[in-house]
Amino acid sequence: MASMKENYAVINKTVLFSCTVFLSRLTFSPGIMRRRVDSHKDYMSWRKSRSIPAIQTRRLRRAKWASTVLVGLDYQEAIIVGFRRLFHYLRGENQTGVQMTWTTPMLTKVHPNNPRKLTISFFVPPVFQGKPPYPLNHDVFLETLPDMTLSVKQLQGGLNTEELLNEASLMTSYLKGRELISDAIYTAQYDQYGRRSELWLVHE
Repeated sequence: MASMKENYAVINKTVLFSCTVFLSRLTFSPGIMRRRVDSHKDYMSWRKSRSIPAIQTRRLRRAKWASTVLVGLDYQEAIIVGFRRLFHYLRGENQTGVQMTWTTPMLTKVHPNNPRKLTISFFVPPVFQGKPPYPLNHDVFLETLPDMTLSVKQLQGGLNTEELLNEASLMTSYLKGRELISDAIYTAQYDQYGRRSELWLVHE
């Protein structure tokens, strides 16, 4: 099985795009982008590690997410297409026609063994967690992410790929000795321009 360091090398052209570029080329109005809520807060608890001040240990509660998978597209195009699919689902392209609030964070799961595959997910708002409406677009699906223990590193907006991978490699070295799931590498974005984004690594 490939090491975490090798996996990061494989994705050196994907993670930056998933953190920063997906909204910059969209044509949606700024007003729409402002109508969002940090609904994840009800499903996530966190504490800062005493031994590693720059990294938080968080517990993500089991919850439903709307997701879509993109394979074989240019990475920038994949992020944009994925966002649009999920946005339309939240804004009424579902079996009940209900319009849901755009939520944060947007997750992008990078698949290290297949760098041209990205899974993009939006958190289903809490009011719909019990029974979310089914998507009309067959490329959008509902999934339940299980309880997860995460190591989380804050990222600064405007990082280039090399800088971001340096952060990821440094984070991995800090976590030496802790069991990580090598095929579960997430980025989480909380605002339009990537000024507030994070790298998530999942523990065994």
